Amino acid sequence: MVDIQGMALDERLTATVAMGLLNRRFHKPTVVGNITVTDRLWLDTLQSQESPLASLTFKNISGWELAELAVYTGAAVGRIAYDPQEAWSFSTVVTLCGIHRAIPVPMQRHNITTLDSPAAPSMQPYRRLPQLQDSDGDNMQMEFNGNRDRMEERFAACGTPEARAVHACPPISWTFSNRLLTFAPFIVQWWFSRAQATGLDSYLMGPSGYGFLHPSQMAPGDIQTALLVNNTVQAATEMAMEGFVHWDDYGNGLQQAAPHEDAGHGAESTEVEKVAKIMNDQPLGSLSYIYKIIDVEYSHVEAVLGLLGPHVQLVGYRELTALARQKREMGL
Repeated sequence: MVDIQGMALDERLTATVAMGLLNRRFHKPTVVGNITVTDRLWLDTLQSQESPLASLTFKNISGWELAELAVYTGAAVGRIAYDPQEAWSFSTVVTLCGIHRAIPVPMQRHNITTLDSPAAPSMQPYRRLPQLQDSDGDNMQMEFNGNRDRMEERFAACGTPEARAVHACPPISWTFSNRLLTFAPFIVQWWFSRAQATGLDSYLMGPSGYGFLHPSQMAPGDIQTALLVNNTVQAATEMAMEGFVHWDDYGNGLQQAAPHEDAGHGAESTEVEKVAKIMNDQPLGSLSYIYKIIDVEYSHVEAVLGLLGPHVQLVGYRELTALARQKREMGL
């Protein structure tokens, strides 16, 4: 619960936007403002009639805590600075926050961290938006051996502000074994510390979540299906991963749970010029990914970046997912 009426104006605006973003994120009233005596009575009645709600509790939090909760849950993915002394800007700020899933932050509360935060991605029909995906990390031996060399190269180029000033440092997403947290947590710590230093690297599971298999090969109702799903969700939660490479046989009559487009076979090349041409030739407004094999060094990545046109903007896998959702909602 949030007592909006008792807040200062700037905190009230932040809390109101965060409340809307959280309720939209969870598709139900998760956060509520002032609860009257009558509201409380109706909630008591509802809890007595619906057993799943019997343990429902409410917690009072501040507007700034609510904003942190919105960011933590993924309801908000950016910040928009505004001047609270300019009343005319409020409607514009709220509109922009709704479009970009951002939290409004008054200028006097800004600091270097918030100013450096990346803007929330928005679907741009005049750009080509590929994601660079590093492969083979779902193999623990690769993470321990060959892929470490690739991350060392990446860290040398992008691990400090001084290095980033002279190197091209796009977002890179790496497939990462969800078993390492059990068998070799020190490796997880090393990899995640590198990503924290660059601020541009992210991790997701390889094919297909918790199992190296085609999910559609499982028979309907097979208990292994539920096991795969539950283990995937648990591993994703433990390792703060929001996706996995979905690997399946789309030619066997697989029933899709959500609308999708057949990605086709794509294009394949390891030559710098050809890869750059493939990326430059994508239709405007397209979303795609480049799957980088372990043999490709970071110097090759920089060479490709130097040949890309001004309308090509690389994004991470979380951003690519958000953009795909926006594109579908916009009917593009």
